[in-house]
Amino acid sequence: MSASAIPEINGGLESHVTVQKRAYYSPPWADVSIIGVAGSSGSGKSTLSQAIVKKLNLPWVVILSMDSFYKTLTPEQSKMAFANEHDFDSPDAIDFDVLVEKLRDLKAGKRAEIPVYSFAKHARLDHTTSIYSPHVLVLEGIFALYDPRVIELLDMGIYCEADADTCLSRRLVRDVRERGRDIEGIIKQWFGFVKPNFEKFVEPQRKVADLIVPRGIENRVALEMMVQFVEKKLFEKSRHHREALSRLEAASKDSALSDRVVVLNDTRQLKFMNTILQDIDTDPEDFIFYFDRLASLIIEQALNNAHFEAKKIITPQGYEYKGLVPTGEVCAVIVLRGGSAFEPALRKTIPDCRTGRLLIQSDYSTGEPELHYLRLPDDIASQQSVLLLDTQMATGGAALMAVQVLVDHGVQQDRIVLATYSAGKVGLHRLTSVFPEITVVVCNMLDYQQERWVEKRTMLVPTMMAARLARAGQTRAINSSRCIKPSLTPRPLYSSQSRNFVKLTGASPSITKGSSVTSRATRQLPSQFFVRNLSGKPLPQGKSWILNFCYRAAAWVGISISVIGVGVVGFFIYDASTYFEHPNQSDIDVSKIALQPRSGGEKNLPIAEVYIDDDDTEEHRRLKDKPRLVILGGGWGGVALLKELNPDDYHVTVISPTNYFLFTPMLPSATVGTLELRSLVEPIRRILSRVNGHFIRAKAEDVDFSHKMVEVSQVDANGKDIRFYVPYDKLVIAVGSTTNPHGVKGLENAFFLKDINDARKIRNQVIQNFELANLPTCSDEERKRLLSFCVSGGGPTGVEFAAELFDLLNEDLTRHFPRLLRNEISVHLIQSRSHILNTYDETVSRYAEDRFARDQVDVQTNSRVKEVLPDKIIFTQKQEGGGTITKELPIGFCLWSTGVSQTQFCQTLAAKLRKSQTNRHALETDTHLRLNGSPMGDVYAIGDCSTVQNNVADHVVTFLRSLAWKRGKDPETLQLSFADWRGVADDVKKRFPQAVGHLKRVDRLFKEFDKDKSGTLDFDELTQLLRNVDNKLTSLPATAQRAHQQGQYLARKFNRMSRLHDGLDANDIRDGDVDAAVYKAFEYKHLGSLAYVGNSAIFDLGEGRSIAGGLWAVYAWRSVYFAQSVSLRTRLLMAMDWTKRGLFGRDLMSF
Repeated sequence: MSASAIPEINGGLESHVTVQKRAYYSPPWADVSIIGVAGSSGSGKSTLSQAIVKKLNLPWVVILSMDSFYKTLTPEQSKMAFANEHDFDSPDAIDFDVLVEKLRDLKAGKRAEIPVYSFAKHARLDHTTSIYSPHVLVLEGIFALYDPRVIELLDMGIYCEADADTCLSRRLVRDVRERGRDIEGIIKQWFGFVKPNFEKFVEPQRKVADLIVPRGIENRVALEMMVQFVEKKLFEKSRHHREALSRLEAASKDSALSDRVVVLNDTRQLKFMNTILQDIDTDPEDFIFYFDRLASLIIEQALNNAHFEAKKIITPQGYEYKGLVPTGEVCAVIVLRGGSAFEPALRKTIPDCRTGRLLIQSDYSTGEPELHYLRLPDDIASQQSVLLLDTQMATGGAALMAVQVLVDHGVQQDRIVLATYSAGKVGLHRLTSVFPEITVVVCNMLDYQQERWVEKRTMLVPTMMAARLARAGQTRAINSSRCIKPSLTPRPLYSSQSRNFVKLTGASPSITKGSSVTSRATRQLPSQFFVRNLSGKPLPQGKSWILNFCYRAAAWVGISISVIGVGVVGFFIYDASTYFEHPNQSDIDVSKIALQPRSGGEKNLPIAEVYIDDDDTEEHRRLKDKPRLVILGGGWGGVALLKELNPDDYHVTVISPTNYFLFTPMLPSATVGTLELRSLVEPIRRILSRVNGHFIRAKAEDVDFSHKMVEVSQVDANGKDIRFYVPYDKLVIAVGSTTNPHGVKGLENAFFLKDINDARKIRNQVIQNFELANLPTCSDEERKRLLSFCVSGGGPTGVEFAAELFDLLNEDLTRHFPRLLRNEISVHLIQSRSHILNTYDETVSRYAEDRFARDQVDVQTNSRVKEVLPDKIIFTQKQEGGGTITKELPIGFCLWSTGVSQTQFCQTLAAKLRKSQTNRHALETDTHLRLNGSPMGDVYAIGDCSTVQNNVADHVVTFLRSLAWKRGKDPETLQLSFADWRGVADDVKKRFPQAVGHLKRVDRLFKEFDKDKSGTLDFDELTQLLRNVDNKLTSLPATAQRAHQQGQYLARKFNRMSRLHDGLDANDIRDGDVDAAVYKAFEYKHLGSLAYVGNSAIFDLGEGRSIAGGLWAVYAWRSVYFAQSVSLRTRLLMAMDWTKRGLFGRDLMSF
């Protein structure tokens, strides 16, 4: 816009005209989309608002409840409120003036301090909640569409309709659970205030609503309409943002910069330092040295623009000097990450300068800046000058928001000085047009936008320096004839004491030993570079090697005996300290709520809000108010989560019907006595003690998602089934699975191998069969049947059990039972596929089959069991010609180990979530392990009970949304070039890590699915390509390895969420996709599969790599599982059990 295009105002107010001319660009966050959701109390407004947030799937969506804007009551009104006689459902109870003020602040892109109202105290609390520039604000409340000033600020008005009885029931549940009211008072308020005010004030709001939604979130059509409207508004906002930037870029080419932009004079010294910094071959040490020098110059220049006042002083020589002193304090705010490169120079220039920090990153799809972290000095508004430090500025988006944050905290514009190394001209115009009074100090001003590179190079320096110093420290000696040669090349070794530096490389004249230069240079060198002169005296001759060996052997024997002796004495001292002769009894403070829990929830069951041990120790008291993390199950996933979780971040509760962790991979060894049962279990309470958690031995029955409570059950001492609720903030479902029956009859006659009791039953049955076969009254036919052992299922569990069973029969039982029994023993393995271990590499599968054939283990492939009877098993087998025959096999024992299926608890959840759960065998999760259909970020599922949904093609519109916003087109009409497709492929890899292996050759995929050979991919071609990727993705294996990795992943994610809690609170993104904002999606990394096949073992390492061998492989197999054992106790017990097996054989007792 030219100056001539602006009319004169009020007779030529030039300053006013100038301001109007320059302020033609507004920041992207200055137009927040606000949706108002109104309706009767209990009509489902909050639930609908949460559904909108979840459906939008954006990180910056905030729900603002009008409950926060209730007026503070007078003492008389407060008494009436506690007696349920105050009218909270009248418009007079809402402070609309404050509400309108906050909404206007948000519309203008300012920070808004939202009051917090306590219904328990019927008053506003002292603290507030800060909201910064969300993409979408959902305002929900019974009067969201009542005040005309509020309606004027809304982009969309929604009215929720619901049946009066439904509203009353919902209000009863909410007020009892959340606001601590009694049922009688709630009903009194309903008929006294709520219902009359609804007819008078609430229902008329239907007339001004843009959309009326009956049945709440069940109305899918209305929900889709709302989401489409919001996405359209965001698209328009992003398009206006880009158009404004384009206009600004065009105008900046011809217009001069503001006189408040200070560019450092391009001196020869400055040009020299810039040459070193921008040279790609510059050594990292040189880079950091010269950048610190240049940063100090920039900060010094920034301080020149601070506020000073005149002051006269007397010098030591008695003369008067007219100088300057700062008019007030100076503080600095560092923009992470780039601004941290200025910090060393800042500390050298102003050592006592107080600093704040903020993190601003641009949204990858819209380019809009977003605030992620903020920490400022409390008195920043009273500082005379505020230095804002950032290394580089391109478009100016981050700088704009950083200045806006400072202005919101009361800092005047003319007191802000932005110091930066380089800045684009467009970014400078953009910044000074919005904030014309700030000062900018820049070293290099560029006509083009440059990506951020300074912080990337500074981050490499600490690692490089450490490596170099380590190599220097390993130098043993330097020959005395070698001299130190200084050089003029820029490789300084800096000395913090003398502030001088000495160069060691190059080819300058040498300095003779003993000269003054040598001593001066040596004093300035760091200690690791001192030269050690070697003596000219001959070294003493050593003794003979035999004597040296004897001396050393004797020394080692003596040391070993001493260490062992000290260890034994130390053990007995420790053991003596573990005995307590006198009981320690004292009064214990226990909460009344823990002993007499209140009831509530959908089924009005007791709620375990407080545990009886919450006040036992200081650690428990400190964690009492932390977020509640409830873990269902004590298997691989849950234990891996507990071992990685930070102890101070969560109030942890584990709920499981068993109070131990079972090391399942070694369970087949426990069935035959190779390992003792107790060597495979670790008390769950001992694992929980690391995080000061709580354990409840019970079974999960159901989850109340709306109230965030788990329903659990247990049988009391009288055999009565008792049930209660356990509340949670985050719930992890890790309940495992059950054996898949596949519709086979008679499985009550078979044994399973899922827990420790199954292993005990199998062990007793095997020994019992041998004892019965040894009886003199046993016939030959019955003896053969008793000694016929059948395993149904050729997976790892079935193969390892068959191998362990054969080893037991071959190595131990035949030594202690009559030799005749050995000839009658038979082991059979029935597999439905063409090979056993069909999920392993074909090489190791055939090795296992050959091993079994050599050991006379009968393997029946292509066979399916029809029925299991007490004395025989009936199965069908495919013939080579294509037909099937039915066979019968007499058995004395049958193990069923064929696949997994859902537990009853998982089936209950799947039925409740219906459309979101379509897998019949496991609960479906997204790539962040969140349970599909549950509230986002509340419920997770890991291990055998879950499966990660592979639905890349279903997100095709999401992948195209950013491109559509940039080009102003509908996603379904886009034509993707190869560069566009490569960007989409990168996005797919980020959201679906398991698809990385199928997107390695994006060029081939592009050519293959460009059906019309147009050089572009349209919407249908892209959808077909992604569906092809979907078809190649396989479900993750139901193994302990997968559950362990998922547990570790969740623990690290929860730890990161806890660390970023303050930053997340500052931006109120808890209602959005917090998981995606703070952590990457889960990626399973297959580390290989192992199996024991009878005195030999196989390793399938993936990608065609496999290892198979004899005893050496067995020891390697044991070593892997020994290292993966959960505790030192179980490792020692396993080692002792293997030693006992070698010395005394397997344990043949049954009990």
